[in-house]
Amino acid sequence: MSVYGYKTNRGKKWAYALQFQKRPFRKAGFLTKGKAKIAELQLKEDLEKKLDLIEQNEILFSDLCITRLKYLKGNKSTQYWKNNRRSFVHFMRFLEDDEILCSEISSRSVYNFLQFESDRLSEEHKDNHLVNQHIRHLKALFNFGKKGGRFLERTFQNPVEDQEFYDIEQRQKYIPPDTDIQEVRRLLQPHQKRFFDFLRDTGARSSSALMCIAEDFKDNDSLFIRTRKKRGGLRLYKIKPPKNWRELIAGKRNDERMFPEWSDYPRFVEKACKKIQKKNSNFRIFTLHALRHRLASRMNKQGKTVFDIKEQLGHEGIETTQEYLQLLP
Repeated sequence: MSVYGYKTNRGKKWAYALQFQKRPFRKAGFLTKGKAKIAELQLKEDLEKKLDLIEQNEILFSDLCITRLKYLKGNKSTQYWKNNRRSFVHFMRFLEDDEILCSEISSRSVYNFLQFESDRLSEEHKDNHLVNQHIRHLKALFNFGKKGGRFLERTFQNPVEDQEFYDIEQRQKYIPPDTDIQEVRRLLQPHQKRFFDFLRDTGARSSSALMCIAEDFKDNDSLFIRTRKKRGGLRLYKIKPPKNWRELIAGKRNDERMFPEWSDYPRFVEKACKKIQKKNSNFRIFTLHALRHRLASRMNKQGKTVFDIKEQLGHEGIETTQEYLQLLP
């Protein structure tokens, strides 16, 4: 255990650096050495208690959820973090027990929860997308706890492991007419229009567009797009850049982001749609992702091959593109 002082603009502060089970724990900003020492001892005591529980597979489910959410907040998108939090909150409410241990959660309790959610959604005339999302998030949660014996022993049986996904009615993708697209575009700010037009012309995902940097535009014939792999990590695919690509990179450094105004999925299209809907109740709300559907539909009607569409959309496999086209009007 180590407590040390350091100088700041506001005087001397104290910090601790604790090594526990080969993992470092540090915290700074304490006003006195005594406060830093007390905080370090408290942390060590808490970690030892958690270790005892882990060895007995006795970690609280709520503690596992909190740790998982902390990990997701630092490593995944904000939307993915929110979706996981929703699944954990719904399950905790169903269990009605804040002190339940992971070892006390059975596959039957998981099944009952999923059935309850499915019935609730059915009453609201909604499909089982959310139920399947719960399955993915809860399964990943327990696997996260088991990984490397981090919180649960490797012999722990994941209660969601054998849970099958619920059937979902495949709905036709909605593609807004050009008149609606133009009406929304008129309400956008200049920087929003640039992002909107880029997605409309390239069919890229919003997350991929937000990762674009000036260096990705190589010449008139190629633009490299980054997209996430199904099993993690990034991969590149090449498409033809939009006509105004020189305007997009004007004055930008090679490593500078093309659209630095956003760090997560922008919602300005939905907001514009809602403004229009207040005046016209028949106007249908759409998202930026609808522009991707629109480009795929236009290419399909132009007689482009499924391989051309796959390359433009950046799908990993041809099967994904075939399923995509089946759901287009």
